[in-house]
Amino acid sequence: MTRTPSPGWPEIEGIDAADARARWCGDAALFVKILAQMFERFGAACEPRDEAQPDEIGDGARRMHKLRGAAASLGAKGIYFSAGQLEAAYLAGDLELASHLRARLAEAMCRLREAAKPALRGGSEHAAAAGEGRAGGADAAQSLRRLDELLRRQDLAALTLFKSVSIDLERLLGVTPYRRMQGHIENLRFEQASRDLRAVLG
Repeated sequence: MTRTPSPGWPEIEGIDAADARARWCGDAALFVKILAQMFERFGAACEPRDEAQPDEIGDGARRMHKLRGAAASLGAKGIYFSAGQLEAAYLAGDLELASHLRARLAEAMCRLREAAKPALRGGSEHAAAAGEGRAGGADAAQSLRRLDELLRRQDLAALTLFKSVSIDLERLLGVTPYRRMQGHIENLRFEQASRDLRAVLG
């Protein structure tokens, strides 16, 4: 049965809304926040570039790997696929193919950024929802419980959400426990990270 997004979820061409909604537990405001962060981190992928050069192979592959993870967590399946192809081209050392795929990725990123503008705009209902009717502490607690849910589901979206709530989490746990949880998450030991988090959340 095909999943459908709930009312109020942003419909953005290039994003599987039902998949994204399930990954972010129906929190449209948080989804929009993480989407904005993806464009902030990887916005350069939308800019015209010269042909790929040998000295950028390693860094390019790493960036595409990270973009793949971000795109997957947001339901941006076209970006996920394109970034994966480009990562593979970098790893194979095929600069000609990498240059071609990079141009295709730039077009896809630009299309997605344009399609996402209504949701990202400061006056949109989704952006406004992030700051309305919720106290900062309650909002942080809700995000941490959502992180625990993603960890227990072994969902890679936990990687992105962890970065988003890292300040609140470090304040809550303390430096040493936070670093331990960070190590668990970075090494995909989600079960251990969830146990640490639940011990604090109760």
